[in-house]
Amino acid sequence: MHRIDFRTDTPLDDLPRAFDILRKLNYRLGAASVTADDDRPARISISFSPNGLLSVETFVALIERLPGAVDIRHAAPPPAEPLRHDHGTPYENASRERALA
Repeated sequence: MHRIDFRTDTPLDDLPRAFDILRKLNYRLGAASVTADDDRPARISISFSPNGLLSVETFVALIERLPGAVDIRHAAPPPAEPLRHDHGTPYENASRERALA
C-alpha cells in the first residue's frame, strides 16, 4: 500500500478533505491516523491503494493543495520481486527432493 503523511494545524478540516479526495479518485482506504502534539502541527497518515485511473502523483498533488498541509511525504510500496524460473540443476533438484523426503 501507498502511504502519505503530512502535518497540519487544522486536522479536523484536512482529514475529511483528504478522505474526499480518496473517494473522488476511487482509491481504497487502508488505514488513517491522526497524532496531535502540543507544540507541533498534528500528523495525518493515510495508507491507500490506487484503484482509479488517475496516478498517485495526482493524489499527492491534491493533498499538497490543502491549505494547512505541510511536510508532505509519500511512501510507495516496495517493488515486487521478480519471479524466479531457476529450477536448479538435476543434482540440486535431487538433493532438494531428498531433503524434503
